[in-house]
Amino acid sequence: MKRTNTNSSHTSSQIVVKPRTANVLSSQTNSEKSHPTNSSRKREPIFRAEVSSAQLFVFTLKGISTGKKDQHAYCEISEIGMKFTTTDSSLAAQGSALIKESVYDVWKINSSSPVCFRINLAVLLQCLGSLSPANLQLTHLKMAFFEEEECFSLQLAEGRLLTECKIKTMIETADSGIDRDSQGQADDIEKDMVDFAAAFSSVEVVNKGIVKSDQLRDAFSELSELPGAATVSVLMSPEAPFFRLRTQGQTASCEIDFPKGDETFTQLLCQKTMLCEYRLSLLQQAGKALSVSDKTFVRMNAEGTLSVQHMITHQDGQKTYVDYFILADIDQDENEDSQLTSSQ
Repeated sequence: MKRTNTNSSHTSSQIVVKPRTANVLSSQTNSEKSHPTNSSRKREPIFRAEVSSAQLFVFTLKGISTGKKDQHAYCEISEIGMKFTTTDSSLAAQGSALIKESVYDVWKINSSSPVCFRINLAVLLQCLGSLSPANLQLTHLKMAFFEEEECFSLQLAEGRLLTECKIKTMIETADSGIDRDSQGQADDIEKDMVDFAAAFSSVEVVNKGIVKSDQLRDAFSELSELPGAATVSVLMSPEAPFFRLRTQGQTASCEIDFPKGDETFTQLLCQKTMLCEYRLSLLQQAGKALSVSDKTFVRMNAEGTLSVQHMITHQDGQKTYVDYFILADIDQDENEDSQLTSSQ
């Protein structure tokens, strides 16, 4: 990659996720679970699954997490797998995490249609790390969803340690499509149900490429550290410079070119020169999974919507996926020739 920048300051931040005890219905130890009631024996979840490593689940979900305590995700469980979707409050971006059915050791759905509910993502991640965050690879995970109780249950086991968490959810209803406990909650559910992927695919995809994630991670880091930067221009073109990221800060600018070749891209196919601008904060969120992914599939459709898909390969060889769709802030297609000339 070729970088051009000046006066960049290096900063770092740490997000600490605190518990939301109001959303956790219960957390049971071994002693508390030794005397189950008759009602608990008879309960049959509409969905249950097991996976040998909780790390796989955590790494994938963190790719769409903002770290905010009130962030919720729309979960859809189907024959394909489990898909968690979050949508930016401005409706300018949507992220999803897909964990396919083939990843699980046990997978059972007692429903002919997809099982859907909305869950607090911060609480879910906190519960997943409730035993030992450092040993997630060795933590066995069981999951179940009880539709009548609107409860998502997690059971984590590491050696002789065992814990169970139950998280309150919001589910769809047959008459209105969503559980309208309040108008605000209803609006949030409808927002998460907007299908950015379908909208993206309905428009011709003109440019696409598969880039090595570590190359893109370094570039995103450079852009994020420029003081005052608010937007990023993304150029994809069949001609040099092929793929370029550029941002303008308060006193300096940063421009990063990606060469067309095996060093950076495993594939790059561009039909049309497109230069569009996106909010830096949205690109930063879309790049969170870069720290654990191997390859990133970047696409741009004719309307300038950007699609970023990360493939995460885990220690056992299983693969999970994190997708982001970002709407362009400004379409600069008409001025691309003059901007390309001035930047070269």
